[in-house]
Parts: sequence; structure tokens; C-alpha cells
Amino acid sequence: MLATDIPAKLRATMAALGCRTRKELVARFRARNPRTACDIDPLHKWMQGRATPRLAGFYDEWAALIGLTKPGAWLATCTLDAFLAETSASSGFDDSTLRRSAAPRPGRAGASAATHGLLGGLASLGGTYLCWSRASSPHHPDRVIRGTLELEAGRDDTLRAIYSEHLPSGVLVVEGRAAISGRTLNMEMVDPDSGLKLVIVAHVPGPPVSVLCGLCLSTAALASEALPSATALLAVRAPGGGSTNVPKGYMRLSASAISADLAAIGIKMPSSDAVAARAVSFLSTPALQVPRAVQSDFAFDLAS
Repeated sequence: MLATDIPAKLRATMAALGCRTRKELVARFRARNPRTACDIDPLHKWMQGRATPRLAGFYDEWAALIGLTKPGAWLATCTLDAFLAETSASSGFDDSTLRRSAAPRPGRAGASAATHGLLGGLASLGGTYLCWSRASSPHHPDRVIRGTLELEAGRDDTLRAIYSEHLPSGVLVVEGRAAISGRTLNMEMVDPDSGLKLVIVAHVPGPPVSVLCGLCLSTAALASEALPSATALLAVRAPGGGSTNVPKGYMRLSASAISADLAAIGIKMPSSDAVAARAVSFLSTPALQVPRAVQSDFAFDLAS
């Protein structure tokens, strides 16, 4: 079975189901089948066109989810036009509306000009990155948290950014755009469910693009009060669009753990130990945080 036009079909499906984000689409699949193959990491790859769902049963789930009368094998192999016509009939959405949703998102005017210093433009950053950042939670002050960053190249040198990490309270997924300003790469992302914002500011990398090094700015996770936080972040790109299938969530910071993570994503070279040691040094700085009491003290002094 040769699946065709999967990214476009998934975009149209999101529109037909009223899903604003990929996280919402995953939730719809899970509601139908808790053991579905549709999880956030593989979904990113399917929508990038870097992989396709392999289980025939998943296509049956998909067809049932949008109310098609056709079997899953038909959904996988049919033309995009045929899929849009059937989905329009089952969902009640106008065919032209679904067609617009299925198309790749157009880039912003002038975006190509904002790639100073990056050979190949923003598109050269596309790929999957394994991230380590210092934990911002006051309950895990000595830990590092792993995350996954997906950068998807779009038209006109635009770049979509999706960052995810596993917290004890659940999976956090934020989505947004990447842009170059001066000599920095800036990613501003948001979780539409909670409104939580996360910003990554990194150096513009030189060729070959293998690593991003910068700061992650957000409100601390798992804290009893709002704590604006800045933490060091290291992101290493998996070679050849490889998997970042490593244990998720908090970890103890050690060179051996970093080395094992690098090997797991396909980086095996004599310098891996040196990279791991450098990563430990970089990530050892605790999160910079501003408690509410600091502002209250200033406010009290200025009111006196």
C-alpha cells in the first residue's frame, strides 16, 4: 500500500474536525483509540512528509474519525482531490475550504530578507532536534529536562517551530514560528490550551547546521507561583532526520547520560565525550528566576 499526500490529507482533516493544533488532533485520535499510533512526535514527521503511518489499522481509525464510508486503505492511496470530495461530503465543510486548509501555509511577505548570516536560509534549519535545558521547576532544581524541537521549512523561507517535553503533569507542546533578528534565531511558541508561552533565543548557526545554543524563556513549570525563568538550552539535530526516541522528561545531568542520548539519536564519533563534557558545563548554571516577592519589595520601597 503506497500512501499518498499524507501531509495535505492531515491538514484537511484538522480543518474538518475543527482542530486548531496538532495536539488537539492527537487527542481526537486517542479519544477513539487510546492505543492509536497517532502521537505528537510521529504526527510531526507525517505532516512534514518525512515519514508515513505504517499500520493499516491506523488508516481505518482515520477514516472512521472523519466519518468516511470508504475503508482506510482507500484513504491512504486515493488522490487528494478524491479525499477532499469525500471529506467534504462527510463533514459538511465546503470543498474549497478544505482545499485551502490542505495547502501548505504560505510564507509572510519579506520573510526571505530575514535570513542574514544563515547560509541556505531558514530552510537549512529544518529537522528534529533533541534538546536539554536546565529545569525551571523549584521541585527539580538539580535536574535537566529533555525536549524535542521540530523545525519545519515552509514557503518563502519561513520556519514553523514545535517544541515538546514530558512533565509529570503531562506532555507540553508549544507551537509557533522561527525568525532571524540581527544575529539571533528567535522562536516564540504558545500552548493554545493553557496560553503558556515559551521563547527560545539562540545564536544563528553556521554550516553545517548541527546544533543550536541559547536560552529558553518561560514561566516555571510545576511551581506554586509564577516564576519568570531563563534557562540554558542546547539543541542537537538528529542526523538525517533521525529519531529522538530517548527517555523523556527530567534527568540527572551527567556526561554519561548526555553521551548515551547522543548515541541514541545516531551521533557516534570520537568527540562525543568532549561534547558531553561541554554540555554538562553549559547546562550546570541554575535557572535565573524572579520570585513575586522581588517585585513586591521594589513596589513597597517606591511607595514609601
